[in-house]
Amino acid sequence: MSGKLIAQQMYTRERGGIFHATDGYDTIAISEGLDKAFVKKYLHPFCIYHAPKTLMERGEKNPSFYPEALTIFQPETGELVIGQAVFVPADFTGSRRTYFMHNYIIPPALKDEWLKQPERIFQWNEFQTSYNIETGMLLPEVETVEYSSADILAVKDDLLVRLAISEDQFKQLLFAVMTSIAGKKKVFISLDVPLEDYSKYALLLLELLTVYLPYAHRRKLGAITFTSAPESRNYIHVTFFEPGTLNTADRSIEKQFIFDFANERISGDTIDGQKHEYLEYMLNHFSKSERIDPFLEFADHALLGLPEEQKLELSSYYQLSDLFLTLSDKDMTLYERNKISLLHSLLKFLQVNSKEKADLVDLFVMLLQQEHRADEPDIAQDYFQAVVSINSILRKDEALAFLLETMKYYQHEPLFQQFWRDIEQDKETYQSTVLFINDHPDYNGLLESYLQDRLNRAAQVDEVLSELKQMLESPCLLANDTFEAVSIKKLSSAITITSFKDILAIKEFSIDQESTEFSCFKMNLLVHGMMVLLGSIRLEELTIKEIITFGHLFPKGLKVSDLKEAKVKENYLITNILYDLVSTPNHAKTYHLGALTGTSRGKLRNTLKQILRSESNPEYFPLLFMAFETEENGVDYQALLEYVIKHSDDKTILSFIRENTRLIDLYPLFRAALKKYLVSHPDSILVNKSLRKELRLIKNNSLKKLLKEVELATATPLVKFLKQYGLKL
Repeated sequence: MSGKLIAQQMYTRERGGIFHATDGYDTIAISEGLDKAFVKKYLHPFCIYHAPKTLMERGEKNPSFYPEALTIFQPETGELVIGQAVFVPADFTGSRRTYFMHNYIIPPALKDEWLKQPERIFQWNEFQTSYNIETGMLLPEVETVEYSSADILAVKDDLLVRLAISEDQFKQLLFAVMTSIAGKKKVFISLDVPLEDYSKYALLLLELLTVYLPYAHRRKLGAITFTSAPESRNYIHVTFFEPGTLNTADRSIEKQFIFDFANERISGDTIDGQKHEYLEYMLNHFSKSERIDPFLEFADHALLGLPEEQKLELSSYYQLSDLFLTLSDKDMTLYERNKISLLHSLLKFLQVNSKEKADLVDLFVMLLQQEHRADEPDIAQDYFQAVVSINSILRKDEALAFLLETMKYYQHEPLFQQFWRDIEQDKETYQSTVLFINDHPDYNGLLESYLQDRLNRAAQVDEVLSELKQMLESPCLLANDTFEAVSIKKLSSAITITSFKDILAIKEFSIDQESTEFSCFKMNLLVHGMMVLLGSIRLEELTIKEIITFGHLFPKGLKVSDLKEAKVKENYLITNILYDLVSTPNHAKTYHLGALTGTSRGKLRNTLKQILRSESNPEYFPLLFMAFETEENGVDYQALLEYVIKHSDDKTILSFIRENTRLIDLYPLFRAALKKYLVSHPDSILVNKSLRKELRLIKNNSLKKLLKEVELATATPLVKFLKQYGLKL
């Protein structure tokens, strides 16, 4: 079947047909392109005619008294089938009554063109009522079918009077038809008109209903203009039945919509006492005999991309009618009546295919520009959330400006932070908001308040860094100076005094997607963290381990000139030198302290004295000499030796003497102090036999001479006398 041609099928009782060679009911002619499987599955079940019971009971044979039965249905394959069945008083045998049916099958590609012009469906002129099978079983596919073009609205009032249908009943009928198409209930109608005119009036009423039926419903509509009794059928929503045949005892029928106009009986869901915006909109135009095609086009366009059930929901059209009136008439009455509802309606229809719905986008922008901000406390949060949701789809600067103006209005109220949390729910809106602030610095105060509140939740450095990591899932913050300033301030206040662990945590801080911007941000955090630490450390309390840690933490490229506070600068210089010294103590002899003031050099020496107290490693001996340097470029060797003796164990003292025997002859005060220690100290290393032996084995003449003097000084009076005169014991 061609996608642009209309196929035909004819069905009646004959001497064989397309599917059966024997006498009986069958398709007797068919268009070549029509799938036979489609014919059997979809067309044959509808090739029926139920003659009026009243005519059958009286044995009426005149076909002019029998109403035609026009059938419209649309299977899930997408075609539109329009067929007519007529009563035939005698079949090919001449003795049995039968019926003849002629179907046209409009392909999916052409269907919308027909559905949007109801007269093309309900005013056909080309149905055949008989066919000579001897001319062949092949029917042509046609491009067009003749139809009348009478204006149904021109006869609307006379039609309703003739059918005794009020405007309110028509509204109820339209509601029933829409509900039926959207669900499972059926609509059954009887008309108080002569049987021979029954289908004519049924077609007029169907056409009138279809004029006000949304396109989505038209694409599903199925109807039969006459049957002898109400009966539910697949694909059929509206059935016109013979008056007087309604079985009121049938509970399945009672559950349907019944419009028994012939007997003035209507039952089913009622719309009385309820507000139905679309039906009211329709009735307003219906009363004036006006079409609503612009609205139907608008609605069809707005529903583009939505699920089928939403396209058929009556609530969708209630929402769309409000949107259409607000947009087309620039009438804000409906909007003012329920602003949140209208915004939710916009969200519903913009959630898919929004780029193709410029009119709805324009309406959204128009509302935002009119409101400027959500300054009605009762609905502020709902309004704000609705704008965030819509903007998550549209990404409009007008929406961002609206959100920020609203937050500015509530900046000093609890709603302010709630608004930020609403924005956080949509990552892209959050990022767009920050970028918008970057380009509009007047809103920086809003961002600052928000950031401070988020970071206030954290107390420790690791908690602050964790919060920053979450924030930097939106890396656009890195481009904002306020973010960096707030982060530095919060992190600086969280650093525990002299806590190297905090600075190490900053140095190891990372995010999933690092960049040059993040590296710069992290460097600034680290530098300011170091400043806090440098400003608070007590040099005299440092350990060698802490000094080494400190040196590893120093950011590369940190310039002394960038350090503005004198204390920070001094502590940095001292700790940096301390790191160099403890890292390579053998270079201490050549290390120059010219970068330090005299006071700072003093602090450096005092710090060295403190940190070396408990160190027994001979590797650090060179640092002792720096610790006891004087400002006259000398060394207080006496004090140095006394320091070693006081704070070191015997083995360390022995090692110190071994490595510094050269000082015995060079510095008399050193020699005197050493001699005094060996002679007078109750715990000198001479007390320990093994250490005394090691001391005597040191190959240094000056030391050996000194040891002889020590031996003499510590000898008994007899020994001293004998040695004085060169006598031996």
